[in-house]
Amino acid sequence: MTTTTTALERVTDDVFSDIELRTLAGFLGGYSGLTRDAYALDLRQFAQWCHDRRIALFAVARADIEAFARGRLVGVEVKAAETVHRSDFAGLRHLQSRLGDRFYFGLVLYAGTTVASFGERLIAAPIDLLW
Repeated sequence: MTTTTTALERVTDDVFSDIELRTLAGFLGGYSGLTRDAYALDLRQFAQWCHDRRIALFAVARADIEAFARGRLVGVEVKAAETVHRSDFAGLRHLQSRLGDRFYFGLVLYAGTTVASFGERLIAAPIDLLW
C-alpha cells in the first residue's frame, strides 16, 4: 500500500487531500499489475480534472463524470490470431498521435489468453474477456 500512496503523491501531491489519498490508496491496494496501473492513471486524470474545476473529488455528480468522459475516444481493433505483435498497434498508434489527449486508450482484442501492455494507453486483451 505504501507504493500506491507514493505513486499517487508523486504525480498529484497538491491534488489529493489526505483522506482522498488514503481512500484511493486503499482502493488501488486491491489490484495489481496492469489493472492497478490503469486504475491509477484514470484516478490521477479524473482527480486533476476535478481539481482544475474546483470540484471536490468525493462530491462529484454523474454529470461531472459524464463531462470528464465526453470527447475522449477509445480505439479498438479485433484480430483472429492467437498472438499479438507491436505491428498490430500501428493504426492505434496513428490514432493516438493524431488525437493527443483526446485518445483515452487503444485496445487490440485477439484470440490469445494474455493481457499485455504495448505502450502508453495501448493494451492487448483476449476477446474471451468480453463474455
